[in-house]
Amino acid sequence: MISYAKSVGLKYVFLNSNGVLLDKETSKKVINAGLNAIYIGIDSFSRETYDKVRVGGDYDKVVQNVLDLIEIRKKEKAAININVQFVEMEENIKERDEFIKYWLSQGIGVKIRKKLSWAGLLE
Repeated sequence: MISYAKSVGLKYVFLNSNGVLLDKETSKKVINAGLNAIYIGIDSFSRETYDKVRVGGDYDKVVQNVLDLIEIRKKEKAAININVQFVEMEENIKERDEFIKYWLSQGIGVKIRKKLSWAGLLE
């Protein structure tokens, strides 16, 4: 889909992901297909918090997948913009600063978002 989007003239193609399936092979494919940016939602800086806010995910796998993606970007000399995202919640707010510091030190972007309530549906 990325290659197709590029072939029909889209200049900027990005992807949002939870990072679980972003293994080395997939990372190489999305980079070589010309993906401009990827946003990976992690929302925590510890396995314990991740398990609460990202039920069914695998914190260690996601973190390793992001680190592998960073390494592949370096090796491929690719211009892909890599970002991790953190949605502020009561469960994770104490980890926000560590999250920012760590991921910035890895040379990628960090997006901090406020938890939104649509029509009062979140309490």
